[in-house]
Amino acid sequence: MRKSCRYCTLKHIGSAMVLAEEIANGNLDPTHVAMMIGHLGQAESQSQERWPEIAQTLRKIRQNAEENYWNALDMRKTSCTLETDLAYVANRLADLTAPIPLPESSSGPGPAGEPGVLGGPHA
Repeated sequence: MRKSCRYCTLKHIGSAMVLAEEIANGNLDPTHVAMMIGHLGQAESQSQERWPEIAQTLRKIRQNAEENYWNALDMRKTSCTLETDLAYVANRLADLTAPIPLPESSSGPGPAGEPGVLGGPHA
C-alpha cells in the first residue's frame, strides 16, 4: 500500500477537477476521460493508508465517473456533478488535520533563522 500524502491526494483531486471542468465545457473525449479517471485512482491510492473513508468516497466517485463518462462518450452527453463531489472531498481532506506545515528545504535552513527556503517556523 502506498504511503498516504495529503499534498499528493489534493494534487490528483485538483487535476481531476480541472479535467472534469474541461469535460463539462464540451471537451468530452477519451483522453480527458482516461486522464481524469487516472487522477481519481491516484488520489484514491494516495489516501488509502491514513484516510480510508476519503479513499472509499473517491473510489465511489471514480466508479460513478467511469460509468457516466464512458456512457456519455458513447451517447455524447456532457452533464455530470463530478466537480462538486471532488470539491467536497478536497475540503474534507484539507480539514482533517491542523494547517498543513510547509516542508523544510532539502538544502537545510534558509537565511537567518528561516528554516528551509520557504521560511516560517518549524512544524
